[in-house]
Amino acid sequence: MARVIGIGMQDFASLRKDNLFYVDKTEFLRSWWLSKDQVTLLTRPRRFGKTLMMRTVERYFSCHYQDQADLFGDLKVWQDSDMRSLAGSMPVIFMSFGDLKPTDYAEARLAFADKLKFVLDKFAYLYDSDKVADDLRLTLKSFGHDAKDALAKNIIQKLCVALYQFHGVKPIILLDEYDTLLQEAWLKGYWDSLSEFMRGWINATFKTNEVLERGLLTGITRIGKESFFSDFNNAAVVTVTSPQYETAFGFTESEVRAALTEYELEDRFDDVKRWYDGFRFGQQDGIYNPWSIIQFLKHRQLKPHWLNVGADCLIEHELATAGKVAKADFEKLMSGETITAMISEQISFRDLRGGVTFLWSLLLTAGYLRIVDEGMTGNYQLKLTNYEVQVGFENMIRRWFDTDSNAFNDFVIALLGCDVDALNACMTQIAEESFSFFDVTGRTPENFYHGFVLGMLVQLKDRFFITSNRESGLGRYDVMLEPKDHIKDDAFILEFKVKQSGHEQSLEDTLKRAKAQIVAKDYASELVKRGIEKDRIHTFGIVFDHKHVLIG
Repeated sequence: MARVIGIGMQDFASLRKDNLFYVDKTEFLRSWWLSKDQVTLLTRPRRFGKTLMMRTVERYFSCHYQDQADLFGDLKVWQDSDMRSLAGSMPVIFMSFGDLKPTDYAEARLAFADKLKFVLDKFAYLYDSDKVADDLRLTLKSFGHDAKDALAKNIIQKLCVALYQFHGVKPIILLDEYDTLLQEAWLKGYWDSLSEFMRGWINATFKTNEVLERGLLTGITRIGKESFFSDFNNAAVVTVTSPQYETAFGFTESEVRAALTEYELEDRFDDVKRWYDGFRFGQQDGIYNPWSIIQFLKHRQLKPHWLNVGADCLIEHELATAGKVAKADFEKLMSGETITAMISEQISFRDLRGGVTFLWSLLLTAGYLRIVDEGMTGNYQLKLTNYEVQVGFENMIRRWFDTDSNAFNDFVIALLGCDVDALNACMTQIAEESFSFFDVTGRTPENFYHGFVLGMLVQLKDRFFITSNRESGLGRYDVMLEPKDHIKDDAFILEFKVKQSGHEQSLEDTLKRAKAQIVAKDYASELVKRGIEKDRIHTFGIVFDHKHVLIG
């Protein structure tokens, strides 16, 4: 009889005690321990079992549990006698930043103090123990919201000292989703303040902590080149391209086949592979998204389960505000093509807007892109990970331009019908209701407006070849829609312009400039060469001044 599937179950002990669906990944415990790395920073995409693994590590090593033989007896880690001797042998401190999403630094500092207090109180038995120094017991017990930064930065190190005094064994520290709080700080504008505080806390907890046995941090990104990790150089960093722990997170193809067999779904393997395969860690291909596999096993529906669980705000923000080159490459990805890009696995928040390298690196680290091939010069051939990611991105783009459920569809209908009045009405509505999500007042607002092509891509990609920023005639057009059926559909060329303050009196002047450029640069020449008659090539200027728009 197939095991019951518990959706979202991240507690290892509950999974095992209730005999719920579980894939044995405990070989990671042995590999990690034998590595002898004192501190490990391990990055994997979200929903890939990081939290479950951290809970598994906690349950195995923690001296506060005595049921390891019952829970692990038939699993891989228990087959090693040396590892069995370590079960339940030392204190373990577990923390997660996954639920910390404050709006400003003051709130972040308060939430962080709450988190520290919660961790300390798990070891309240230390507060009254004669084994622990009096001043240390008082410090731990009295820690609260009003703690000074110096104490807050060092409190976990002090907890380690107390645990060592009580147990005579150095503790393990587990920090799950370490980068969630940092991403929130970047998106909400308090990065500088938080990173300065966190640098001191990380260093005291994981670097200068003389009573630390092992440390393990997990997250989605490796944050580098920042004050946050400027002094934290003793960690073994394991990213999606590293050879260590290649199969410890995510399901291998053999594990997926076994699961499908257990639930009598063997005949669906090809569909499952198309939707959810494609992840690659180190040199290991054929890794499947575990969240989506589990959802499919339970509900038997092929859909973007992974991307439907929570918005990745950082990804959305960076794609929405990316420049023309990035958006042109993104169109290629959405069409199933590969792109060539430099990758840096050290994500620098301050450099995210400095070039496409960091955007593609972020997408690779987060699991949305996969490496097809690595060139000799460090350039990577990249592709969307799988069909689930493509569908998920299409849904994301619709969301950008679909605040009103009909406005964007109406815009597409008006465009195909060359209805200028309807185009202006629809675009004005979209601008007023949707553009607040994006930066339309930044240094390069035209980068945002050019992103409109992504919305067009979702609606029209089955009928048109949609390209942007490509050469034609004497220049580069912004957007071109070439019909796949030249008899059924006409062609369209769109030119985006932002009003030049001080040089143009009105949007009408800007529109004249856009239309004149289409003619002067002869953008239609490529379409004519492909056999499309000139009178079936429609050109539009789409011009903006902040949220004011004019089309003609």
